[in-house]
Amino acid sequence: MKHEGKKIARRDFLKGAGAVTVGAAAVSLLGGAALADAEPDAATAASTVAAAQTAGTPVAGGTKYTTFANPDEIGILHPAAFTASADVVVVGTGIGGMMGAMILAEQAPDAKIVLLEKNSDCGGSTNFAECNTPSGGASDRVQAYRSGYSQAAASSYIKDPILLAELSLDRGKNSAWLFTKHNIGWSGMFYEGGNGRIPIQKLRAEVESDPAYKNISLYLNTRATALVVSDDGYEVTGIQVKNADGTYTTITCKAVLLATGGLSTNFDLLSYYTGQDVQEKCHGWGEGQDGDGHLLVEQTAHGQCKGITVSSLFNNVKGFEYDSALGVAATMQPANLYVNQYGLRFTSEAINDTAASGKMVELAGKVWSILGQGLISHFENGGCTRHYSQFSDALVGAPCDLQSEFVKYAGNENVVKADTIAELAEKIGVDPARLTATVEQYEADCAAGTGDSYFGKAAAYMIPLGEGPYYALRLSSGVLNTNGGIRIDYNANVCDPYFTPIKGLFAAGVCCSGYDGEVYGGGTCQTSGMWGGSKAARVIVEDYLGGRVADDWFGPEEYVSAASGSSS
Repeated sequence: MKHEGKKIARRDFLKGAGAVTVGAAAVSLLGGAALADAEPDAATAASTVAAAQTAGTPVAGGTKYTTFANPDEIGILHPAAFTASADVVVVGTGIGGMMGAMILAEQAPDAKIVLLEKNSDCGGSTNFAECNTPSGGASDRVQAYRSGYSQAAASSYIKDPILLAELSLDRGKNSAWLFTKHNIGWSGMFYEGGNGRIPIQKLRAEVESDPAYKNISLYLNTRATALVVSDDGYEVTGIQVKNADGTYTTITCKAVLLATGGLSTNFDLLSYYTGQDVQEKCHGWGEGQDGDGHLLVEQTAHGQCKGITVSSLFNNVKGFEYDSALGVAATMQPANLYVNQYGLRFTSEAINDTAASGKMVELAGKVWSILGQGLISHFENGGCTRHYSQFSDALVGAPCDLQSEFVKYAGNENVVKADTIAELAEKIGVDPARLTATVEQYEADCAAGTGDSYFGKAAAYMIPLGEGPYYALRLSSGVLNTNGGIRIDYNANVCDPYFTPIKGLFAAGVCCSGYDGEVYGGGTCQTSGMWGGSKAARVIVEDYLGGRVADDWFGPEEYVSAASGSSS
């Protein structure tokens, strides 16, 4: 159930959402007021602020661990103008948060659940996701733990074998819950042939219309800003949110589930969590992936977030639209010609016949894609071959207009034009003789028709640059999102560095560490969200709400046996 822009009395909030009309447009948190109309509680506010400060809460101008500016003051408790209470607060409405809230409502129908979303619509980065296809997972615990060990070993033990094993054990039931019990379809690599917005909107419609979810109170445009933490940092007893009018509401609760996503839209904070030069060499996409959950857990005994994986699987140019035809053609094709800061080729542009990943951009000084009129004409006449996502798939084999985009991005400092290769080299700061020799060798290999003499690229991708004018487009690594940061155990319980759980605090999805090594391996974003949200909900029901999770929480047993395919 969602709330339109009106205030409700605190007593109604404590009873649930019965005072609010189903289907009303949710535009902000109670019209920019607060979760409740209780009077300010100065004593409570002062005590919670003091407790948080002793537990190491971030402070304005930085955190306990970094000098990050923290302009939104995440992790900082403020004197609260309003107070409220609930049983469980879920932060984030991607697949992890939505699934967690719904399972809580299904298995604890009397529980009061607050579901928070800081954006104006549900979904977060799940809206841009592909598909976690139905899968039966491991057949038994031995198989699951062997698989977890194998994956951890392959990552030099950066991945957590226990988390991977538990995910494998639950995958079939989670698939049954999503794809069969809740009738989410899938097609190939995509949710029902589209992106992740489809399942989120279908699940949201259930929350808003099905009486089974009447005790879920969904608030949009409502940002969780701080946890209420015990003096020793080992127990969370509430959460504070910032209202649209700038006031704060503190919600007392039994448990908090953080499904807050990654860091693809907050490179200032990400810079402190990774050794990669994300500020200079990367660009991010997504919606509200600001690392709020990462900062919130730093209030507790969890300590600093580590183990961040920068998930960069493709290239583009800074300042370009994400679906720019020129960006797709010049930076994501096996037929591209890349040179580094020395004017040298340093990699095969065709890795497994797709295209080199963004990681090569992050590790090099600079990477330039060199284009001549022949290669430009090749792409304009349908020469794009890389399948990646909907925006790139649309160009595969299709004609496109790159000339208009050269005009559109003419003022972009990462797009350099010259009449000769030597002049181009001077403009991008590399040795003209070296770049000229690199291009001449590449052109000779193209003319020979036998493939790339340096890196073995297939002849089909060796397209001559042709005549000038020439272009050099500086590549930027496209960060789809990040994975990792928050440490959790096999119950999705947030933990300290020695895996002592923090009472009342859980996390799910890509904000959690353990599923990936230093490079995103694929197939963990949606699965980790589903597992964490589902697992946390079931643990909270039994350990915090005094209930019992039904054996068939995922639906009839045949739903699991019907699940097939592989995770993606």
